[in-house]
Amino acid sequence: MKTDPAAALQHTRCIQALTAIGICTDSSVIDVSGLGALEKQIAKVKRWRDAAAEITTKHRKLSAGARRDLDAMFHRMADAIDGVWSDDGDTKFLTWAANVYASELLVWDCLNTCPLFAHGNEWRWLQQSAYTLSRQLEALEPAVAVRGTAIYEEIAPRDGAFFIPQSQRRIS
Repeated sequence: MKTDPAAALQHTRCIQALTAIGICTDSSVIDVSGLGALEKQIAKVKRWRDAAAEITTKHRKLSAGARRDLDAMFHRMADAIDGVWSDDGDTKFLTWAANVYASELLVWDCLNTCPLFAHGNEWRWLQQSAYTLSRQLEALEPAVAVRGTAIYEEIAPRDGAFFIPQSQRRIS
C-alpha cells in the first residue's frame, strides 16, 4: 500500500522540481537561440513550468523547513551544475543536459508522489515536454542519461519518504 508524503513534504518536493527545471531552462544558464527544435522544446518546458508553478504556489507558502530543504538542495545542485560555466563546449553541454535530465526525473517524482500539488494538465504537460527535451538531449549525447541519473541521486529530496540515495542504502 502506497502512502503519500505529508502535504508539507509534497509541496517542498514540487517547489524543488519546479526550481530545478527552471534553472536548467533559464537563458542565462545556456543560450539555445537559433537551435530550432531544441529552442522550441525549451520554450514549451518553460511555459508548462510557469503554469505548474502558478497552481502549486497559489495556496501554500514555504515553511522554514521547506526553505532549509531547498537551500540544501541548491547547494547539492550548485556542485552538479558547476560545469556549465566551463570554457569547454562539450563539458558545458553535457553538464547542462544532464541537469535537465535530472530535473525531469524530479518532475516525474512529483507526479508520482505529490498528488496534492502535482496534479492537473499543467504538471502532466510539464513532464511530457521535459521528457521530450531530455530525450532530444540524450540523442545528441548518450552519456546524458547516466550523468543525469547520478545528478538526480545527488539532488533528490532527502526527506526520507521514498528515495534513499544509493550511497546511504544499507543491505543486511
